Amino acid sequence: MTKGLIVYINTNETPLEFKKILKPLIIQNHIYIKKGWQNGKHLVLYGIKTNELDSIKDTIDIVLKKYPSKIYDKSNYIQIYSKINNKFFQDKFEISEVYQNIVKVEEEFKVSTFENHNQKEFYLDLCKKIDKFFIDFYFEKNNIEELIKLILHFSIQFNSYWKENYEHNDQLFNPYNSHLSHFTGFINSLNEKEVSSVFNEFERRYKPYLPIENNLFSSFIETFHVLKNMNEYNQINFFSPQKLSDILINIEAEKISKGHSSLYNDEDLLKKIYSNIPSTFNRWFLNSFYEKLLLMNINIKEKYFFNYCIARHHFEDELRSRLNGIR
Repeated sequence: MTKGLIVYINTNETPLEFKKILKPLIIQNHIYIKKGWQNGKHLVLYGIKTNELDSIKDTIDIVLKKYPSKIYDKSNYIQIYSKINNKFFQDKFEISEVYQNIVKVEEEFKVSTFENHNQKEFYLDLCKKIDKFFIDFYFEKNNIEELIKLILHFSIQFNSYWKENYEHNDQLFNPYNSHLSHFTGFINSLNEKEVSSVFNEFERRYKPYLPIENNLFSSFIETFHVLKNMNEYNQINFFSPQKLSDILINIEAEKISKGHSSLYNDEDLLKKIYSNIPSTFNRWFLNSFYEKLLLMNINIKEKYFFNYCIARHHFEDELRSRLNGIR
């Protein structure tokens, strides 16, 4: 049986001494990490074996007492996150109490909602591979430009692999379309003035980034075989862990973008995408990677600049017109 530790620490001001003990823990095969905000800024370490829990907790306790992270204003924190809790989580979480510089044991930490055990294991494997590759970015200053260059190389290799092994086209079945789609969703959430401001800023900041060669994509080749087997046994599909029926309900309730709506109303396309292996991998990889961006101190706006750059690399200067067409 495994347990978790919730480390309530100011993740924007992580002490150097804490990083020194945390990073070696994260790259172990069985320990995983997430960043959270409920009841205060915190990190969750989960997958810890019962016989090592006390030792790890005691080590963290000692470091936090000797090198506490910077204290932030509790009332301001509650004010900000109460709005987030209300808007995005329907007041699901209790945040009246805010903890700082303490460690709590989580007896039974639930990773997420999956449809079966193999989906959970698949997710954890993705997370561990990402942890090991990007560990030097965790808890450090925002380094969005290097991340863009690394993921550009990943996307180029992924695109070649996709072309050689699976159905591929420039409109939908490629690694770049998700970045275009996610940036489109962001744009659709803004008013006209905000859209203009974001485009102007992103276009001003953008430059033709040169990809940095790396082995990130090659580390996931075996993952495609695992995914294919799971798909053949109906253990996973493009929409997992959501159900297609729930997505269609959101379409009817207009809780999904027009671009996505048109795709989900195309029955032939749905059949293709339902069991498309690289599309499924791309979705699961990016969702896991986005969680890890929080550990790299990449905020929401920077995340969408990242999407913009990867999409623009493929769609070039057509990006604005393509977005206008999709919207």
